[in-house]
Amino acid sequence: MPENATEEQKKDFSEHRKEINEINKRAYNTLILSLGDKVLREVSKMETAEALWSKLESLYDKNLVK
Repeated sequence: MPENATEEQKKDFSEHRKEINEINKRAYNTLILSLGDKVLREVSKMETAEALWSKLESLYDKNLVK
């Protein structure tokens, strides 16, 4: 956020950030609820939807170059 941002811009940014955080929480919870116990143990340290998805890709994407 630029230092010279108006109060309205700061408020809009804050609201947008809250929406993004809520979407990320829902995505994370949806992913977690769809996994079995064995997979949950593999991804238990992932704290964000993005990190969780990346871990799942690394575990199950056979075409991923290592």
